[in-house]
Amino acid sequence: MTSFSIETARLQLRPYTTEEAEHVVAGSREGRNWSAGYPRADDQDVARIFLGLPAGGDPLFAPLQITLLSSGEVIGGIGFFGPPDETGTVGLGYGVAPEVEGRGYATEALRALLDRAFSTGGVRRALADTDHGNLGSQRVLEKAGLRRISSDDTLHHYALSAPTTDAGREDTPVRTLTYYVATTLDGFIAGPDGGDPTGTVFDVTPDYVAHVTAHYPETLPGPARQAMGVTAEGTRFDTVLEGRRSYQVGLDAGVTDAYPHLRHYVFSRTLTTAPDPAVQVVAGDPVATVRELKAQQGKGIWLVGGAELAGALYAEIDELVLKVNPVTVGSGIPLFAGKRGADLRSFALTDHTVLPSGVAFLTYARR
Repeated sequence: MTSFSIETARLQLRPYTTEEAEHVVAGSREGRNWSAGYPRADDQDVARIFLGLPAGGDPLFAPLQITLLSSGEVIGGIGFFGPPDETGTVGLGYGVAPEVEGRGYATEALRALLDRAFSTGGVRRALADTDHGNLGSQRVLEKAGLRRISSDDTLHHYALSAPTTDAGREDTPVRTLTYYVATTLDGFIAGPDGGDPTGTVFDVTPDYVAHVTAHYPETLPGPARQAMGVTAEGTRFDTVLEGRRSYQVGLDAGVTDAYPHLRHYVFSRTLTTAPDPAVQVVAGDPVATVRELKAQQGKGIWLVGGAELAGALYAEIDELVLKVNPVTVGSGIPLFAGKRGADLRSFALTDHTVLPSGVAFLTYARR
């Protein structure tokens, strides 16, 4: 049973051993490679369940520990509540130690577990639930593709069906619009001249490149992907939206389609024809276009900018991923432009990573 494991870029999901489970139940850390906040009370409950399971079961449907691939340190747990029922449905749960929350580990583990179950485990549908107030857990489920299907007085209930070509399936995940953008500490995405801020306003440091390559590879421009040998298609986005001025930055560099690996939409009333056959120029209402895209199947939708388009789509943005750089410029192109009147929107912080260079990746979900 211990030969089974699931590996990701940063994690290994491995079954309990009897010895490990006994230590977890007892809370005995001696000789254990555990994160400071592990085990939680939930982990101890799961270990008790493991100790009561009959030998010889499929380890895919037994409790698993989440460990760091680099060190073997145990940081949490994940697993299904037994094998699938007659309809192919399973329930699932997960959790990580408090000190490692917000680093994307739970999402990474959940995606890997679901991928394995859907591809080899005979699972057709996965279910999960979370408290109304647990915004972090809700975002983990949503980022892993689960869709909220119902709620009661205390819990939100989520579901995800195995991939299928059936466009009418009930649990097709709702696509989200994410404004993923670099910004200064004082809220500007470019300097006063509106030119490309990369390398001028925003430094491109090795840790920044490594983080983007590991977690947002699809947001790297095509020429950069080719030069770096990046082939990963990414798990978040399959569509990119940008305004006329943002698109012009690429044209000025001789690049007619900076994202050939994504469906590429450019919103412009002045660009009459697309300089590249793979780029779709939209002269109509951005809101109507985004709503049509959200109704289609696919991964997330990335709003790259600029400020005018972000302002036009202000009410449609479901998520902000702000790459906050440790610089100020005093004036320039703001995150949002072209809006009239006040329209307060509330967001919840669901993930954060601060790089050694000082760049903070802050993820916010609309409440």
